[in-house]
Formats: sequence, C-alpha cells, structure tokens
Amino acid sequence: MKMTNFLQTSTWRANFRPHLDGVRCRWDDLRLNLVAGKCYQLTLEFDGSYLIGDAESPIAICRVSNSDMSGIEIAPEEGRPIQMVEDPNTFSNLVWNISTNQSPSNSCSLHFEMPNYPGMPNSPSIPVRIEDMIIGSVSCDRPVTYAGYKVSAQALVIATPSGTPVSGVPINASYEGKALPESVTDKNGIAQFDFVAANVGENDLIVTQGIGAPDSKTLRIVVQEQKRATIYRMTRYPFELHIGQTCEFAVFVADQQTLKPIAGREVRWRLNDFEIGVSFTGEDGRATVQWLATGIIMGIVEVWAYVFSQTDTAKESAQVNVVRSPILE
Repeated sequence: MKMTNFLQTSTWRANFRPHLDGVRCRWDDLRLNLVAGKCYQLTLEFDGSYLIGDAESPIAICRVSNSDMSGIEIAPEEGRPIQMVEDPNTFSNLVWNISTNQSPSNSCSLHFEMPNYPGMPNSPSIPVRIEDMIIGSVSCDRPVTYAGYKVSAQALVIATPSGTPVSGVPINASYEGKALPESVTDKNGIAQFDFVAANVGENDLIVTQGIGAPDSKTLRIVVQEQKRATIYRMTRYPFELHIGQTCEFAVFVADQQTLKPIAGREVRWRLNDFEIGVSFTGEDGRATVQWLATGIIMGIVEVWAYVFSQTDTAKESAQVNVVRSPILE
C-alpha cells in the first residue's frame, strides 16, 4: 500500500521544528509570503536527533521540481548541504535567509532534503509566493479635533493578497503639505505619526511608502476652533476612600454660549499643581479620571479639572477625604 504524504514526512515532523522569523510554525501552516526588499529567516530547530553527526545527514533547502525560483535569493544557497551540529546549551538549529528584490510573480515551493541519505523522503513542501506591499489603511485617534491638539495617526502596511503585516518598512507622511519625521513599521506592520493640528479647517494627512512612491493613502482631519467652554458639573465617587482605593472624578463640559455638550475637548486634571491625568469628553460632554489614594496625602484632597480655550480657561474642583484603613489602625 502506498504511504501517505504525512507518513512519508514523519521523520521531519517528529525531529524538526520550523520557525519563520523567530515564530514557530506547524509544518502544514508554514508559508513564505515574500515582499521585495525584506529578508526572512527560516530556521529548522532540532534536539537530540539520532541524525546528528551522521555523515549522511547534512540538510539542504531545495526547490520542488518544476518550481520557478527566479527572483528568490537563499543563503546558504539552494542545494548546499549544511551539517547538523548539536548545541549543548540550547536547542540546535540550522538557519537560512530568504529574500527577493522582484515584483510579484508565480508561486513556487521549497523543501528540505538530505541529499546524502539514500531513501530519506523530503520534508513537507513549503509554499512560496512573492507579494505586493501596500499601505492597507491609515487611521487616527481624532479625525475630528481642535486647533492645538495632538493627533496620533497609524499607517498599516501589509503584503497582498495574504494580508500579512510587514515590519521594518520606512513610511513617509505629510500634514498640511509639511513633511513629518519618517516612521518605520513595527512587528504589527504599524507606522506611528504624532503631530499637532494647528490650523482650523479640513486638512489632509498623506502617507506614502517613500518619497515619490505611487502607493499612498490620504486621511482627512477636521480641525475645529476651541470655542469657550464651561464646566457645568463635577462629581467624584466615593467621597471617602481608604489608602489603596481609587476615586473616579468626572466633569461635564458644554459650549459656554449654547450650553450644549461638547465632544472631544481635552480635560487636564491636577492635584497640588501636579498633573494626574489627561482625558477627552465623549458625546455627552463627560470626561473622567481615576485617582489612586497612595497615602502620601491624607485628609481632604482637592482635585482640579481644566478645559483650555483660545481666550480663557474653564476650571472646577472637587474634594475627597483620604483616611487610613481600619486594619491599619
């Protein structure tokens, strides 16, 4: 009876563990989605294998028959046998670096083999595909904000069509036609941009993969005037709290003229001239902050909330009483 592919590759599955860029993968889940300019590390980890030291056991990485490997670079090179050596201190491994500098092409496949070991089946096949790299999306914490407020924006870079996040990619951005500092994507494919929305109006954040690159995304930022505001109510709960307990302070902010709740306004919280937090109002004009009673300050404590406008400042305060826990008496 003909052996199934799983049984044919059982030696590889039992003795070797593949990792891609430091992340362990199941053999059946291992895929190489390559993008131009990126280098990928393919590791074959093993421990206590009976094959270590055997003259017939060097391992090579090779293309599957009839696979088109044009545009893919492998180091050590394809077909070169690498000797298995045991590391007495940790898991032993063999490492290959794989990269491409070409545009997307037809997919291909790789596998590991022991060319000096007659009768040893090849490893499970590893699908390889060269993909496009695009800016998948651009977002920010406050697409509608106020003049003078900081905006934090994120660009997500992915490989397509797999949708895999791509790290280590330099991304450029500009706001109101002025270049922002370059950002490099992290392990989640995110490039971060922080800037101040200085001018009232609708302004564009433009993100590109590089200066003059055709791939770009635009995000419209609406910047409003900081109209005069009022804090028409401030609450705290509880009033009395023991050391180690937390009190929530809340304010309700409204337009000074219309008395309608204002969303997105920044509230700064202070205690004894030290800032203890910054928060923003919701659609109902409410903003909150949590304060932990550490015991450094005892008795009556007064917390102030400030809402700054271009012409004046609204402020309000509330008090709490910090007491010792009965167990400490």
